[in-house]
Amino acid sequence: RHTTTDEEGRFVIENMCQGRIQIQAGIVAPRRLHARYEAVGGDTDIKIVVTERDSRGRPAPKRPPSLKGKPLPDWIGIELDISPEQYKGKKILVCLWDMNQRPSRNCIAQLGARTEQLQQKGISIIGIQASKVDAEVLNKWVKANNIPFPVGTVQGDHDKTRSAWGVKSLPGLILADTNHIVLDEGFSLSELDEKKS
Repeated sequence: RHTTTDEEGRFVIENMCQGRIQIQAGIVAPRRLHARYEAVGGDTDIKIVVTERDSRGRPAPKRPPSLKGKPLPDWIGIELDISPEQYKGKKILVCLWDMNQRPSRNCIAQLGARTEQLQQKGISIIGIQASKVDAEVLNKWVKANNIPFPVGTVQGDHDKTRSAWGVKSLPGLILADTNHIVLDEGFSLSELDEKKS
């Protein structure tokens, strides 16, 4: 049996048999939403709540809220050799990354190569290792690759910290103005030039 809901989400399925039935509800655009519900033929006032699903039909992870237009989050739970106060009055480019991922290592290396150029534009860079990694291995990699900006590490719950910083995937770039209000987030390194003016 197939049916569609009215504008308020109500539906009726006619000519159902008695016994247990499986009801599936879904929508594919603009977002993929889906739910299943087990009922008995003749049940009324059934409430089905759909949730977002990925392309394989699995529950999609909750998306962190956007930081755009908001102050940078507190640095609580992030171990950093410098004080965020040292960046007072400066634009900041924060890169949350994972040393265990090639795209993240590539992003940090490219930022390292562009540090002087970005500093001339008034932008300071901070890297934050946002997943579990051996501190000695991380420090060795940072030194071996001549990363000239400070790299901190998340010390607490990595998922919670990434969510607090609005990061949907790593590497995650966040650009903040001189008052440390987020100008943009989630852009690629190739889009940085148009963001920094």
